[in-house]
Amino acid sequence: MRTDDPIFNAIKSHRKVFASYLEILAVKDLIEQRKLSDPEYDNIALARAESDERAARIALAKVEFALRAPVTLPGLLALLRYRKEMARDGYDLFDDSGVQILLDSIQWCLERELEA
Repeated sequence: MRTDDPIFNAIKSHRKVFASYLEILAVKDLIEQRKLSDPEYDNIALARAESDERAARIALAKVEFALRAPVTLPGLLALLRYRKEMARDGYDLFDDSGVQILLDSIQWCLERELEA
């Protein structure tokens, strides 16, 4: 059984980018909380935090796109386990179109394995 699936690197990248995204959200939240008690608090910091959040969302979308197409059964299993892990933490890894792509990948992996 092949284990040279790029999905393993995609999962690793997603873990890193997602952790960074959570850190950025935490910083933004702190700034927003401070602004509630002090409306004059650093508007530049808030604007920077909002910009960082947008950039992090873009980076997250890019790595999530790479998560949609495992090419081996071990890769498929790793992705399904990772999706379950993220769901336990309250994060939905796939939107409706991602689910369809994942289903197509499952079919492709199974057909490929059965034909081998």
